[in-house]
Amino acid sequence: MNKIVNSTSISEIRAQLSEMKKLLRDKKLLQSLGFTPVQKAKLASDVRKFERTFESLSTLPDKFNEAFKEKGWIAYESLSVEIMEETIKLAADKGTENAEGFLVNFYTDREKISYLCNKTKRNLGVRATLFEVALNDHFDKRYYSSTPLFFMIIDGFVNEEEATGFFAERTDLIAWDSVVGHETGLNEISKLMSKTRRKTNVEEIKVPYRNGILHGRDLNYANPFISSKLLAVIFSLMDWKQAKNKMKSGETKEVYTPPTLEETFSSLSKTFVAKERLDQQKVLIDAWKKREIEVGVTVPINGKVDEFEEGTPERCLIEVFKFINDSNYGHLVDRIFYDSRQITKGKKAGELKGLLKCIQISSFEILEIVDESPAITVIGVQIDLKVNDKISVREEKFRLIYSDNEQNPYARGTEEGSWRVIDNFTPNWELLQLGIR
Repeated sequence: MNKIVNSTSISEIRAQLSEMKKLLRDKKLLQSLGFTPVQKAKLASDVRKFERTFESLSTLPDKFNEAFKEKGWIAYESLSVEIMEETIKLAADKGTENAEGFLVNFYTDREKISYLCNKTKRNLGVRATLFEVALNDHFDKRYYSSTPLFFMIIDGFVNEEEATGFFAERTDLIAWDSVVGHETGLNEISKLMSKTRRKTNVEEIKVPYRNGILHGRDLNYANPFISSKLLAVIFSLMDWKQAKNKMKSGETKEVYTPPTLEETFSSLSKTFVAKERLDQQKVLIDAWKKREIEVGVTVPINGKVDEFEEGTPERCLIEVFKFINDSNYGHLVDRIFYDSRQITKGKKAGELKGLLKCIQISSFEILEIVDESPAITVIGVQIDLKVNDKISVREEKFRLIYSDNEQNPYARGTEEGSWRVIDNFTPNWELLQLGIR
């Protein structure tokens, strides 16, 4: 079976590295390009470092799938490198059971997967509300309910994309040049979860067998392993759809074509420009210190926007409250963490209007402000929401990220970024309007 490490994109980077090393050995060419001996030495050092990192990272998805696809987990583009590395390490050091426990803890932590949840809601269309209900069941440990709902979402979503459902034998889940759409990815998970279950079983299962669960054969299915694995499949389907769209539009190639010398130099030049930016980020990150904040002393408990310091996450949040009350959804979009490559500003503003048009913020009090990292701050707020003329008093935790409008995070203070609120609150507020919560 072919491996992800041999995919088009990875093969292309490997070839570019090989060509770059050839360039570095051509002294006359480097001189003609204006490289000094010092610059050449630095570039050579950077290439070696990049190559070591690349070779390590490029093998991660294969290692992850080899270790866990039989258990119902696969790698996908949005799954962080840190999670894959830690899971593989745990499996090697303490066994697969401990590694699976680590994954379950990750997928049942609302804060840790809020970004993945929000990305999925944006891409599920008419299934977004059902997904929110299923998520609430999942995080509240009602696995007997979240499991069949996740199955419904998976099958229906794929059925709209491919005319047959996720678990149909003839459904093609392959997507060229992708991690999730590799032959060791979703295809293998579909086969595993579609296995026939002919006998009634009361023993606990940890693999989500669709037929066994939905046809009443596997009765003891309500556990975090089952629910988390299905949630992971839903997250992975968002990357799969994107890969499929690229494949259909011709943006990706099934067969690798070696780049020209000019393409190689251009691509790697961009790589090293990006590396310089990362180095600048590292300086800011190393210099960062968590603020000592005392609400009511160093920061107001409540108040108007201009009472909060410019450039702070708390000011951004107060601006969000103001824009909601003013029904200024155009300015609100600029304070919300979303991917402008996937949805236009106007469409996102319309989406927010639909979610928030019946909501006003009567009052609020900041309870705590915690700087978690150079790019993340969490603000706890007691907030009185006026929903359809009824007051709902809630305690919310707003997670803010310093980023650009393509969801690239930066250390606070970087010119390319600004504070944005991760949108994990508007779907819950919509449920309030519907009387579900």
